[in-house]
Amino acid sequence: MKKLISSLPALAALAAANANPQERYANAAGVMAPAVYTGANDPTIVIPGQVKNFALEGHINQQFSFTITNVAGSARFVQLFAGYNTGNLTARPGQLTDGVFNDIDGDAGLSAASTQARVRIAEMQQFFKENPTRVVRMRIQTNVEAQLLNTIECGKLDIFRSIGSETIYPATFIDSNSFNKDIVVFDTDLQIDDRSDIITTIAANSITTYTLYCGATLDKSNELQVKAAAGKAGAQMLY
Repeated sequence: MKKLISSLPALAALAAANANPQERYANAAGVMAPAVYTGANDPTIVIPGQVKNFALEGHINQQFSFTITNVAGSARFVQLFAGYNTGNLTARPGQLTDGVFNDIDGDAGLSAASTQARVRIAEMQQFFKENPTRVVRMRIQTNVEAQLLNTIECGKLDIFRSIGSETIYPATFIDSNSFNKDIVVFDTDLQIDDRSDIITTIAANSITTYTLYCGATLDKSNELQVKAAAGKAGAQMLY
């Protein structure tokens, strides 16, 4: 009993460390005050880099690129991400995939490929579905300038109600002072996950490469590891 009582302060500290990040407390000069949540030390969040917080997401160098080719003489409509419907072409036709595929209306002429070594589009989609990831920047390069006039519709799947979509207008980011009218780079505040419903149009006779610059990732497997370590430490205090 004496050992258990002497361990109570340590157990209290351990419980505080595993509380909701927004409810943790920081002891500064002996004064208890609510901690400010930045993403640092959150076991569910993976933010690569030496300084881990959401303010530095834009400096993270992790990206995924893929190219979509449309050999048809007219535009095609593509489901870039289909959330939990990924692979279910009945629920969401026209899904982006490795190799040749038909568009949302069933029309042919499309093909796609990852530009990343050893990582296919299907793997990228599955990763985002299992590990919600923030896209903080996007780059689009095409051989047909008209492609940049096509919007990207970013919706959210919901079986109970209709949720409005956010529209990205790549053309608004064209640099009028640049000779490269076929490339745009712009910041985004986009999350891709198991409820993402993202659609775009691919111009006729075009080759377009999309590069997604990814920020923080929600990693439940990492959370389990942290909780396991904390649990073992707690058990050692009790016994």
